[in-house]
Amino acid sequence: MSKIGFCFTGEGARGSVQAGIALGLYNQNIVPDFTIGVSSGSICAASYSYLGAQGLVDMWSEINGMFDVFGFNWLFPWKRGILNQKPMEKIVKKVMQYNTPLCESIVSRMYIEDGFIDYVSNKRSTKDEFAEAVLGAVAITALVEDRNGWVDAGSRQLAPLEQCLQNGCDKVYVILGRKFEMDTWKIPTGFFPILKMGYRALDISLNEMMLRDINKCLKNEGDFGYKNIDIHIIEPNDTIFESMEFSKCKEGVKYGKDNYSILDRKGLVSALNL
Repeated sequence: MSKIGFCFTGEGARGSVQAGIALGLYNQNIVPDFTIGVSSGSICAASYSYLGAQGLVDMWSEINGMFDVFGFNWLFPWKRGILNQKPMEKIVKKVMQYNTPLCESIVSRMYIEDGFIDYVSNKRSTKDEFAEAVLGAVAITALVEDRNGWVDAGSRQLAPLEQCLQNGCDKVYVILGRKFEMDTWKIPTGFFPILKMGYRALDISLNEMMLRDINKCLKNEGDFGYKNIDIHIIEPNDTIFESMEFSKCKEGVKYGKDNYSILDRKGLVSALNL
């Protein structure tokens, strides 16, 4: 029998779109035996493991704004970071407190001193250890105080497909919160155009990183010892909001559930010009 893996990329607030997509897949009887995530995708991967598809959707639906996820450091922000993770700690602890894992989940975090990427499994760690790894996996470098040096791995990796394969998955669904291919974009006017352009530049960088991760896995699958990987990219039909717009999470969940497309291996290889 196939072992199905869900790979959640890092999407910020668009993790809500990924949650909606995961519920849509569940309604098609596509359920993972293994989940992995990077950045906000770590929250999705871990929460799916403990709560299932509907529970993941419910968790994202309770987020109404950025400060439901991050708190503001009023004292000494130049030492401790502008933001803290106290609201997120409550979310993560609530997810794990009374639940046992439905499947194995791995989160990806990076050690800030040397860039080492660590993969932490809920089957090989205690609940407290795994919760700490999840929080480290979404600690934004330079904005959130790092957790003993562990921070968001999204600056190095966005689609950890190799980990899915190494854990025995022969069918992998990479779940995105944005379109697979970047849409055209107009230089913004009005308030804070530089900030908007910064978000755009970040999106382009993250998209290129995701393509690199997928491309590497497909081009070198023989080197990894895997043949004919059954890989699917699941994308929303449109990129409906920016990664920091946490006020739109309810909208993201509803959109993702019914508005996604599946790009299979043949279409993926064509899109990547392999």
